[in-house]
Amino acid sequence: NAADVFASASVIFSRYLGLSFFIHPHSIVYDVGRYGPFDPAAVGAVLLFAGLGVLAVFAARREDRIHLFALALFFLALGPVSQVLAPLQNRMADRYLLLAVLGPMLSLSAVYLSILERISRLKLPMVSLLIAVVGFLGWERASTYASTEALFLEASIRAPGSPLGPYQLGTHYESLERYQEAELAYREAFLRSEKGTSDRRKAGNNWARMLFARGAIQEARAVYETLYQEGPPSGRILYNLAKVRARDGDHEGSKAALEELRRR
Repeated sequence: NAADVFASASVIFSRYLGLSFFIHPHSIVYDVGRYGPFDPAAVGAVLLFAGLGVLAVFAARREDRIHLFALALFFLALGPVSQVLAPLQNRMADRYLLLAVLGPMLSLSAVYLSILERISRLKLPMVSLLIAVVGFLGWERASTYASTEALFLEASIRAPGSPLGPYQLGTHYESLERYQEAELAYREAFLRSEKGTSDRRKAGNNWARMLFARGAIQEARAVYETLYQEGPPSGRILYNLAKVRARDGDHEGSKAALEELRRR
């Protein structure tokens, strides 16, 4: 309903504000739940923005309108990706901050310059500190993006409900022939995925393929049988199921899987 959508959007907006200042942890994928209007996270987010709005209005009455403009810019830029106007595949993503981050940065700049104007002797240490902090945070994110393993390991940890991180980690490990680690990553992606989804089929197929390759035939068959029962199985799943059934000695079952594949 509308109240839940508003509550969830409020929490997401508060996280975007945290991302702008590196308070909320960054990742290439985020776990975003759904919140009701009385959930503590939603109440806290609403109170946060209400307080910022009051401060911005108070500053505007003192001829300092930059903060009110910055807050409006933040909300307007995030409006199209708020999930309120239309549902999107990614409920939260760094790239949605492309324009909205200008709002918090305007307010921060205004406060920063105000301090320097009042206490000029702080100019050099504050500029040095700002350069050091921004430089370190930029280096930290660049270092993470420079390493495929670090990037998707971070996503696996920070978004424990998403299969994307471990799945991509599995493909990376497999490309490096680190097959044991790849198998564990695909297994984790399989367990995180919802039943009957393409994510689960892809992760399960790759996990079972790794099991099959190291001779764990019965374990591989168990995964393929699970995917088959959850349905709808893809052509690849049916083909691999036929192969693993045959390898396990179930030739009739293998023929049945191949016949179903032919019918499709």
